[in-house]
Amino acid sequence: MPTAPPLPDAGVGAASPPIPGATVVPLRDGPAGLEVLLVERAAAIAYGGMWAFPGGRVEDTDAHPQHPDDEIERARRAAVREAEEEVGLAFPPDALVPFSHWTGGANPSRRYAAWYFLAPDPGGTVVPDGHETLRHRWIPPGEAVTCHQRGEIAVVAPTWVTLRTLADAPTVADALVLATQRRPVVYLSRVVVHGEQRVVLWEGDAGYHAGDPALPGPRHRLVMDQAGWRYEHPDVTG
Repeated sequence: MPTAPPLPDAGVGAASPPIPGATVVPLRDGPAGLEVLLVERAAAIAYGGMWAFPGGRVEDTDAHPQHPDDEIERARRAAVREAEEEVGLAFPPDALVPFSHWTGGANPSRRYAAWYFLAPDPGGTVVPDGHETLRHRWIPPGEAVTCHQRGEIAVVAPTWVTLRTLADAPTVADALVLATQRRPVVYLSRVVVHGEQRVVLWEGDAGYHAGDPALPGPRHRLVMDQAGWRYEHPDVTG
């Protein structure tokens, strides 16, 4: 059973404990292949104006009655609750497959530690709640990456990397195989500025522990500059 990673040491992260979160990435097979559901966040909430997957905070009430100390079950139930509240979709909890875990945030004093789950579309009509979510769209992951590159949608790094990773999966079945055949990828983010680039480093990158993206060696990072965003990883590049 996967568990959340330990918090980073003082050289990597901030002192304040991260806010637990959970996100579901809804999947369906469209005319051109795999599609994901993105929702536009209302301006008044965290990450307002961004396009993201349904999700939010994990609450104490999300604990599983029979397994109250099971963190992954609490996050799974939170993701199910948030999806129903935000877009009206009712996911069976056991349909959610752990895909990744993200710790980070733009503000060092307000970080999030969020589980991301993949799940097939449960059917039903997507209805944004009008409070936290304003609009929605089903879109191929690769097309969403292109839309971001053209400045048509704004996303945060976890959304972008998830989209880029899923862009190589032709179908829902392929995406779920990707999730079930590996352990959830842990992204404990370290953000540095390198010249005119903003670089997010993760474990496995040669420069991660030193905070130096110029160090030679293996890469696991997101590079953001005027030319666009690029994910560098042995399995996914570009």
